[in-house]
Amino acid sequence: MPHFSHTEHVAWGMTHGQADYQDLYIERFRNESGRLEYAWLDGWLPALVRKEEVAIRDGRSEMLTVVRTRHGPIVAGDPQAGYGIAFSHPGTNSGTPWANTLHDLLVAGSADEAEEALRAWTEPVNNFVYADVHGEFGYRYRGRIPIRSMANAWIPVPGWTGEHEWRGRIPFEEMPSARNPETGFVVTCNNAPTTATSTTHPTGAIRDGSCPSARPGIRAVPTTRISGSGQAWADIETIPQLWDWDDIVDAAETRQELVPDRPSGDESRQ
Repeated sequence: MPHFSHTEHVAWGMTHGQADYQDLYIERFRNESGRLEYAWLDGWLPALVRKEEVAIRDGRSEMLTVVRTRHGPIVAGDPQAGYGIAFSHPGTNSGTPWANTLHDLLVAGSADEAEEALRAWTEPVNNFVYADVHGEFGYRYRGRIPIRSMANAWIPVPGWTGEHEWRGRIPFEEMPSARNPETGFVVTCNNAPTTATSTTHPTGAIRDGSCPSARPGIRAVPTTRISGSGQAWADIETIPQLWDWDDIVDAAETRQELVPDRPSGDESRQ
């Protein structure tokens, strides 16, 4: 999937969206009549167990036992000893039809068609900026972010209670976006969405998991200054002038902030 490309009608670029859309579930296991099972609500479900061969270059192949629950593959712990941690991720759960997305982008004749091409994209969650030959330009946050309990954000959660399940995903139409903003430009540099319209979902979901205040990324600051100044280029002499030491310090301190009041319970989050 080209990160920066163009066709006869549309040009686009994308950077990382800093979304949190992966969860860890603690699973309880037992062996019953020779079958591995895991706890779910008031009962037990059969775990999916299979052997996978891992080929090692210049060495012998190894056989691994892969265990899956309704939440995903076990990535830590030992199911045979009673506990394990399952990894739940939209990309491994359903995959991404990236080839279809790329095709639709390559044949898009307008900004509207370019945005629509992103609808089925699963992961990674990206910032996507685009412009067409008709004078339209904009920004779209793309990918699939599940709606679930805020408690999932901080530590692995119990997988057997039913209290931390995914409740669908944020609709495409409710993801952050902007079209022809009054500023005359859009900027993204591997940062969480901060100034696009509709930057917060009703569930409070669109946030940078490592930086809850979702402030602009440090690389976006000088880029925004270039765009806002009307200057269409930057070189070795002008780039240092765009940086401010306070920006660097502020960005570093923000990344180290601890959230004083961590939500819990049924509050939904990204």
